[in-house]
Amino acid sequence: AAMLKKAVSLHQRGTLAEAEGLYQEIVAQAPNHFDALHLLGVIQHQRGRHEAAVELIERAIRVNSDQAAAHSNLGNALQSLQRHTQALTSYDRALMYPDALFNRGGTLLDLNRYEAALADYSRAIALKPAYAEALNNRGIVLLRLKRSEEALTDFDAALALNPGYAEALNNRGAILVDAKQYDAAAVNFSRLLAVAPDYKYALGH
Repeated sequence: AAMLKKAVSLHQRGTLAEAEGLYQEIVAQAPNHFDALHLLGVIQHQRGRHEAAVELIERAIRVNSDQAAAHSNLGNALQSLQRHTQALTSYDRALMYPDALFNRGGTLLDLNRYEAALADYSRAIALKPAYAEALNNRGIVLLRLKRSEEALTDFDAALALNPGYAEALNNRGAILVDAKQYDAAAVNFSRLLAVAPDYKYALGH
């Protein structure tokens, strides 16, 4: 575990050769070590050795096929080899996982591609119904699409799962203010201040 932690730290700092050596040591000792195989494959991709990257990441996926990042990184390596159809298959597999859909939804939201973001958040929630963060973010998208009642339903659902979820309380309060439901908004922001006294938006109300 200590060797993996050191390797990941080196990798994150861009010291690829040293990180690669440590990952190789781990794989030599434990040939089915998912993280070492996967991250060694990522380094091969970063260094332009895409065939080696595909081989290593595929080995990692045979050990543990439930990691969205591995499918996504395999797609990146395949894409670099112009193996587009296989790359798309890998990306599709990554998007079978709620967290991957949530992450892509966030990117689409940042790009103001609201309908596409809405679809990804909805798929994530279908796969993982008790996903408070996805419910909150879908509520934000619905708000941008001027579908306030549906947004309020999502914020309420997020808060049912996590009553102290400050961002969802804040978003819910904003809808109530816009709807001129000031008493309900005041109660809502009191709840928010109780769980997050320094929350800036609430302090403005």
